[in-house]
Amino acid sequence: MVKSEWKPEEEIRLALEGKDRIAVISCAVCANLSGTGGYQGLKKMRGLAKKWGKKVVLSQCVVACCSQEIMSQTKKMHLDPVASKCDALVMLSCSGGVKSAFIADPGMPIVAALDSMGSAVVTREESIIAESLCTGCGQCVLTYTGGICPIAKCPAKRQYSPCSKQPQEGDQCAVDPARKCVWKEIEKRGDLQALQALEARHKNSGEPRLASDIPPEFPGLGKTLAGWAMAKSGRFARIISSIL
Repeated sequence: MVKSEWKPEEEIRLALEGKDRIAVISCAVCANLSGTGGYQGLKKMRGLAKKWGKKVVLSQCVVACCSQEIMSQTKKMHLDPVASKCDALVMLSCSGGVKSAFIADPGMPIVAALDSMGSAVVTREESIIAESLCTGCGQCVLTYTGGICPIAKCPAKRQYSPCSKQPQEGDQCAVDPARKCVWKEIEKRGDLQALQALEARHKNSGEPRLASDIPPEFPGLGKTLAGWAMAKSGRFARIISSIL
């Protein structure tokens, strides 16, 4: 999933300055699992709106805001009927959901209340693997690092090997003494020799990627019906957040 976090309160408030009537769309999947969307996110946003003296005209939870078809149906079913009464649409979703809203063009300014932090595993377990959010570098090395993203966890942004300052003894980071050297953990879990061989391959080979086998596009009516069903199924947010 894409992990998200709330923007600073003042940043959201300034983006809504002069916009007294707002609609709020909240994602029931990634943002919900991040604790920023779903019904909890809607509740928090309504509280902020009340604090700022703004009226929430629409408060709707939607499954997968990042889908253009779902957002298109959400616009037709939920936003169009109240568009004349709204000054802005607040999106509680990852950047994909915000972009989807812009494509749907609800006829009002769109305000992103969340920041996308990276790709994350869906888990309640605390571990260095779960903490190392994917940065989307385009050259994944998790196979050889034991599941730890070195770019995300290493202050020096080293991807294929530790920096020259890596301590021979102890595990303190040479760049940021307040943290442990992530490469010490990667050495335990991964394969540094294979990782360095991969670096040479990435830099020198220029090998083409495998082509994606994209399935045929769903027929128009079926696509619309699927989008309609997902736009109506925001109530499943509570189920999703409780079982995952």
